[in-house]
Amino acid sequence: MARGVKARWHKDRPRTAEENGSVLAAVGYKGAIQSIQRLLGADFALETDSRRYTILAELLAFQVQMADRLAYLKLDEISRRRLINAMGQHLARLYDENRHEMEIRETASDPEARRHFIDALNGCLVEYAELNFEEDGKPGYSALRYFAARLADIVQPEDKRWMVESIVDVEAPRVVDNLLKGWRMLYPREDPGGEGAASS
Repeated sequence: MARGVKARWHKDRPRTAEENGSVLAAVGYKGAIQSIQRLLGADFALETDSRRYTILAELLAFQVQMADRLAYLKLDEISRRRLINAMGQHLARLYDENRHEMEIRETASDPEARRHFIDALNGCLVEYAELNFEEDGKPGYSALRYFAARLADIVQPEDKRWMVESIVDVEAPRVVDNLLKGWRMLYPREDPGGEGAASS
């Protein structure tokens, strides 16, 4: 998927912040799904769809926060807000559509499902804003531990310790690397960033 997007992205015309936000959403969503599949393969007790999709929401929120930190370092404030808003809106759509496909009844019939996701996302971002991120935009240890603790609260008590270790040592670095590859595809290091540059 990423190769095909990259092949199309660096030609024709400059891309808007909204377009880049939609691509980051697709990259982040795919990375989150792969992470859940690995957790299932590691025999974590994620036996209900609701539990898996709660974890999915946390994985997505974590990546939006990271994208926001990267955007803070690269873009002007207006482009940053447009990018992150577009990413959040696209993730809400993908999250809602996937829940409909899986027939999770408690939310599938709720017309406000996307709004609930956005509200939950905003709540997470307030907490992440107080935590440490590195100078290159990558999450610091406090952010990784907080992320892991949020996920550990979702699983069975006997899995909490192993979830924290798995997230900090394995899953979070993979999710970070995946999103960072998508980011660098859209905002190469040599480009100045901001609206009217190579990407937005």
